[in-house]
Amino acid sequence: MAVIKKVMAKKGTYKDQNGNEKNSYMQCGVLIQNNDGDLSVKLEGLPTSFDGWLSMWDMEPRGGNNQSNIQSNSQPDNQTIDEDIPY
Repeated sequence: MAVIKKVMAKKGTYKDQNGNEKNSYMQCGVLIQNNDGDLSVKLEGLPTSFDGWLSMWDMEPRGGNNQSNIQSNSQPDNQTIDEDIPY
């Protein structure tokens, strides 16, 4: 089985920095292709303002192209971790 699309629903609107009205979306689940080629939808939730329409969006590549998420040192800094613990 392979996840091939995101299932999205419009949840409302908002205004961008220029005052233009834009749609806001929520990921509701995924579209899965089974080993025999059949398609299945796994829904996990719907917005309260759900109007009955779902859209299928392409999946974003894992990890993406954003290099800022990659740390040069794979070992955690234990001192920093310990400082974040409130007790």
